Amino acid sequence: MTIMNIGKAISYLRDGKLEELRECITNVENINKSNQSRENLLHLAVMYCQDNKGEKNPTITAKQIFELLIEKGVSVQQENYQGDTPLTIARKGMNISNQEEIIAIIKEADRNETQMITALNSLLDRALSKDGLTFKEYKEVF
Repeated sequence: MTIMNIGKAISYLRDGKLEELRECITNVENINKSNQSRENLLHLAVMYCQDNKGEKNPTITAKQIFELLIEKGVSVQQENYQGDTPLTIARKGMNISNQEEIIAIIKEADRNETQMITALNSLLDRALSKDGLTFKEYKEVF
């Protein structure tokens, strides 16, 4: 994702343009590209997304936007420069009526991402154990 695409994505988040957002983030090189504050699209969605802002379709909800971003692989665990994840920011307050529903969606994605990382680390540990190293030890060596 380029800086230009991040700017477009923010605009689409603010305006509730779901299909334009989908097109903007589909097939990007790095879906977790961040801005200068190390905020990815989920951080930005928490800050800028508002319910029922769709210009073409006023029934587009913040929930649909968050589900799209998570489906496309935007990390829920990425921290910005203040050490805040999208979930941390969401808990501080959002500009939408269904804040608790969005928090639940992010929490579920966080659990899934954690499980995936744990499984990958386990697979790497097994693969590297042939050399007598754990993944953690391997990372320290290299």
